[in-house]
Amino acid sequence: MVNKVKILTVLVLLGMIMNLNGQETKLISEKIKEQNEIEEYYVDRANKDIKHGEYKLTWNWKFYKALKVKGQYDNNLKVGTWVYYFDYAKGKYGKDLGVQHIVIYEKDKPNGKYLQLDYHGDTVQIGWLKDNKRVGEWKIFKKLQLIEHYDFSNRESKIDRQGEYEIEISPRLQNDFDIIRYLKNNLELSYDKEQSSMSGMIGLEFVISADSSVTSVDVLESNNKTVSEAFKSCLSKSKWEPAIKNGENISCKMNAFFSYYLVWEGNGKNRRFRINLVSDSLVLITNNNR
Repeated sequence: MVNKVKILTVLVLLGMIMNLNGQETKLISEKIKEQNEIEEYYVDRANKDIKHGEYKLTWNWKFYKALKVKGQYDNNLKVGTWVYYFDYAKGKYGKDLGVQHIVIYEKDKPNGKYLQLDYHGDTVQIGWLKDNKRVGEWKIFKKLQLIEHYDFSNRESKIDRQGEYEIEISPRLQNDFDIIRYLKNNLELSYDKEQSSMSGMIGLEFVISADSSVTSVDVLESNNKTVSEAFKSCLSKSKWEPAIKNGENISCKMNAFFSYYLVWEGNGKNRRFRINLVSDSLVLITNNNR
């Protein structure tokens, strides 16, 4: 007998049967009473012990609900991107708990990109995992500044000890905008009936000049050219408060990675797109003044 008291509610709703990779599935919802959690996942219709499809674990507190874990199963194995959220609300985001970890799974093992973020959405560490072991280059940040850069393949530190990363004030968007709000308010896209909804990840590299302008915007990663060009154009028009070192404005290079889901709504002149945007990583890479 499992110690946790679970009130199991099986939701078998007509029209909610999914077909993933040829497998018919049905939605299961479990309420974990003692932990105030709700677990939702899909199972193989022929074998309810096999999870197959989207998985969610949600905080079900008295005053609000919030995601705790979100991911995907393939024949009972974790696959793809799994997102883990902070345990409780804190800081400027209030009841938005915020993403704490992003892990890529392959056949139930962490295998790929790993990100750890703080409450403000800034990167704490970034690297790669293979069979749940750290491989390749890992970077650790404090207040957007690189404090450690270690290569696990060669077992050596790659940090520049000459002060390249030691700036006094990191750059930030003017008017105290965060980058998510800026992109949501200023992103411009043309409607494409073949792409009424889109999702994916985009990575950008750009230079914030000492005069506050943004230059040299390059796309590092993208699954959609139209979206990446829109992000690139929007970011190139942004204005920043530049980084400061030794009391002087300096130019610096930044990397930014985002996950997004975009859907078009309405018709004709009333047609608008709505975008859900998550900052996977926003980091200061290097001081460009050499």
